[in-house]
Amino acid sequence: MTEETIKKQTPLSMRTVDELRLNTDGQPQRYFIANYQRGYRWSTTQVTQLLGDIREFTILNNSTIQSTVFQESAGSTT
Repeated sequence: MTEETIKKQTPLSMRTVDELRLNTDGQPQRYFIANYQRGYRWSTTQVTQLLGDIREFTILNNSTIQSTVFQESAGSTT
């Protein structure tokens, strides 16, 4: 499958950070950052700080941040 085919088949939508917090059942959503996508290992403290900073920034400024793409894993239950 070519990259162009994947782009055509993948629906994209804009969501707020708040909308990304919960899954369709209303439970906290879990995310996985693949090793090849990060330059260093994230600790719980660093992730919590990042999410807190994003939340504060978006509440205070009502702005957007750099685009981030999320893809649901096949067979994922979380």
